[in-house]
Amino acid sequence: MQISDPIGNPRLLVEQIRTDALASLRSGQVLQARVVERRSDGLLLAIGSLRLPVKTVLRPQPGSVLQLRVVETGRSLELVRTDSTTARAEIEAAALRNALPRQRPLAPLLEQFQRTLESTAVAASPRPAPAAPGPSPTTGSTAQPVPAPTAGAPPGTPERPLPAPLAAAVERVLARTTVEGTRPDAAAIRQAFRHSGLFLEAHLLRGRLQDVDLKLSLLRLLSQLRGVATEQSRSPRLPPRPPDVSGHRMAETTLPALVSELLTTGESGVARILTHQLASLPSADSGQQVWQFDLPLRTPEGWDHLLLRFEREGDRGGERDQVRWTVRLEMDLKGLGPLRVQLTLAGDTLSGTFTAARADSAHRIGESMPLLSERLQRAGLQVGRLHAGQGTVEEQSGTPPRAGGGLVDEQA
Repeated sequence: MQISDPIGNPRLLVEQIRTDALASLRSGQVLQARVVERRSDGLLLAIGSLRLPVKTVLRPQPGSVLQLRVVETGRSLELVRTDSTTARAEIEAAALRNALPRQRPLAPLLEQFQRTLESTAVAASPRPAPAAPGPSPTTGSTAQPVPAPTAGAPPGTPERPLPAPLAAAVERVLARTTVEGTRPDAAAIRQAFRHSGLFLEAHLLRGRLQDVDLKLSLLRLLSQLRGVATEQSRSPRLPPRPPDVSGHRMAETTLPALVSELLTTGESGVARILTHQLASLPSADSGQQVWQFDLPLRTPEGWDHLLLRFEREGDRGGERDQVRWTVRLEMDLKGLGPLRVQLTLAGDTLSGTFTAARADSAHRIGESMPLLSERLQRAGLQVGRLHAGQGTVEEQSGTPPRAGGGLVDEQA
């Protein structure tokens, strides 16, 4: 027995029916299974007098009772958990445990994509013709031509560029995710939110596939990269290249190294989006809803990174003054350093706290508070307390706040 696709659909599969008791089960029938023990690769379940091994990432405590429903019978038997609240918490915790060690903020990943494209473009530029052989001034013998280095390329630049389909896929990822300029307006933030990857599965479920979705673009790139990696693994390894005229040795397995680097980068990006999706799942036991996503900004000086988090507290259908909105922004901007902003909107009243890691940045923001208050009032908002100060700004992790308790397995 094993659980297939535990994150998307936690079903238990019995590969072969070997007893009359299991063979007599019918679709829709509800069973109770007790967790006998946790194993390195899954669980041992007891259903009645039967003991069945299960391969799964879920880690319920021994003695826990699982409620299972028969999905289909025949050559194989599928069961699905119906105690949805517990199952969902375990599934979210398992997905988060898998994603957190691999995730990284998107802006540095996109910058790495851009550097890879630029370096391979330099490597693909035309080379000067090699020097013609001529007699040696000392021996009189004919010297062998020396390979000329790639024009404009620094020592050690990869000689082989990415294949055109891979380069195009990387460019699509950059085009889908990037917000240009240092002052994105409301329309740019709204578009980045819609294309952030948070809603990919929901759009697929409704049959509304959006090619501009960031997660979809990353997944397509990873699929192409894995195909190239498989082809490269089957190709014979080339002998080491001799040093160039400057004495620098060119990279030996250039394309495999680039593909491996891009695979790691792309998987980190998908893991980052998954942590945001987990953080943005609706709460089952309260009126709170969270949306969280990265907003990379490409500027002439490089890349800036913003982590945006929107929270709504209160009943969706309640009165406006009973609904409270909180917007949290974490960023590290060139010239200002790490910043954290928290804005709260209750009814028509907006309050805000601005925390900067650097004293000079806190002073500059504080001097701008009167101007900010004036512009908020022009927008029709009542302005509450606005405060700017210096403090500790934690590193952007993107960890869902409800993940506590399920991330650490307290039993070895």
